[in-house]
Amino acid sequence: MTLSLSRLLEVDPFALSETVKLGDSIENHRAHSISPQHAEIWKELAQILSQDGFSQLYSISTFEVYNKDDILVASGDTDCSLFFINSGKVSVSCSSGGLERFLCRVGAGTILGYDQFFNASVWTVTLKALSSVEVQVVSKKGWQYIEKEVPGIRQKLQSFCMQGIDVSKLITLSGDDRRNQIRYILNTATTHR
Repeated sequence: MTLSLSRLLEVDPFALSETVKLGDSIENHRAHSISPQHAEIWKELAQILSQDGFSQLYSISTFEVYNKDDILVASGDTDCSLFFINSGKVSVSCSSGGLERFLCRVGAGTILGYDQFFNASVWTVTLKALSSVEVQVVSKKGWQYIEKEVPGIRQKLQSFCMQGIDVSKLITLSGDDRRNQIRYILNTATTHR
């Protein structure tokens, strides 16, 4: 049975604020609930973190969409967010000698940014959308909350991330050795987007 807004206001003229609150609550729940497609993509991670740990991690993330040729993060950025790719293809490249070198292409089920997230490091690669890309982004602020709530989640997530793409190794294989370059003190008080 559907109740129209005008009929609801006839019955209770003060119901509008409650209706708006309910709508906001439903929208908030929908935004933080895990779709069956995302649950399948991140099934292995959910098993490692536990379903509750994964649900909490997902709930602190923000959903972002990038169009083809959009830059998610550029080399030299100090964005210490963690990127969970849900769909689409992303190019990982580095700048060397004034040229942009393609390192690899990644897609759904890939986590990028763990060096920057866990070790406060400057991005040495550029992430560029090769198609429409959907990602979940975890910020340091949200992470600080969940790390207190879910014992052992840091070690489990780090271990999972280390099984993925090793950006430092890709850069070395490309013929570039960033370890010989000067290091700078990093201020991590930046926010994503």
